Amino acid sequence: MHNIDNWQELLRQKEDEIIVLKDKLDTFKEKEKTQESVFAEVYQLYKVIKEQKKELEELHKEVLQKNKEIKQQAEELYTQNETLLVTMAKLTEKEKHILQSINYAQRIQEAMLPFLERIEQSLDKENFFILYKPRNIVSGDFYFFEQIGHKIVIIAADCTGHGVPGALMSMIGINILEEIIISLKITQPDIILNQLHKKIQYALKQQETQNKDGMDIAVCVIDKTKKTIEYAGANNSIYVIQEGVLQDHKADKFAIGGHQTEIERIFTKHSIDISKPTMLYLFSDGYQDQFGGIENRKFMKKRFRELLSSIYTKPLDLQKIILDDTLKDWQMNTYEQTDDILVMGIKL
Repeated sequence: MHNIDNWQELLRQKEDEIIVLKDKLDTFKEKEKTQESVFAEVYQLYKVIKEQKKELEELHKEVLQKNKEIKQQAEELYTQNETLLVTMAKLTEKEKHILQSINYAQRIQEAMLPFLERIEQSLDKENFFILYKPRNIVSGDFYFFEQIGHKIVIIAADCTGHGVPGALMSMIGINILEEIIISLKITQPDIILNQLHKKIQYALKQQETQNKDGMDIAVCVIDKTKKTIEYAGANNSIYVIQEGVLQDHKADKFAIGGHQTEIERIFTKHSIDISKPTMLYLFSDGYQDQFGGIENRKFMKKRFRELLSSIYTKPLDLQKIILDDTLKDWQMNTYEQTDDILVMGIKL
């Protein structure tokens, strides 16, 4: 009996040990599963790191290639910059010489224009003004003044082009006018224009070369004895104001020089009585064609006439200032001068 109890007790102990062993085995298996999971995660992380390393290596290669390209581009840009600097230096030097030549040409052109002192000998200083504003240092606009006996010849002209080409044309015009008026003593404005047209065509060989250069021009001859103005114009009118009324004396609708279809180019001569106080204005189209204002439009003839009508009774030096200031206001410090500008005022 005693032995049976011992065996039963021993059996219970063994069962308890088996249970403990079973629990340990289950724990071990659970840990094994956990280790396998951790290992799988570590392995997956290893694969990600390996892939990222590969990508980084590729990116590093691309960066090296880009750096190489950038370095090459930088070297090319440096070479180009050096070339540009050399070219710019050459251009600056050429510009300097060109400006020196143009400034010298300006002095020559100004020397060919009538000196104000000569005009003052025939017209009192208080009785005339000249607003003269070349666009590009030298001008295609020019004015001419000469007294022959008791007659005063006053001319405003606008040559084809501006800058150097216009200035060259103006010098040709001045030389020919000196020949016609001073040498040949011709003082009829229509004949002056007719002769000028023929001589321009001859000088530029326009019948053979089809050259179309020329000028628009207004010629006024003031006869102090007869108290008259004789006027003829080629595409260039004049304004006369008497007793508050502005008269627009129209020019003939063709220019001096250029293509000619008619047998003889005849110009119309107008006679204007100046026995009463008179303001005479000669001009090119530069003032009225200047762009400006809020809407970026031309100043236009109408506004120009209204301006002259509002200032014609003022002293002439003040008229010049008003015309200049009005033009600057119109340009609004924004719009560049688009053409040569010439306005002449004579009080008779």
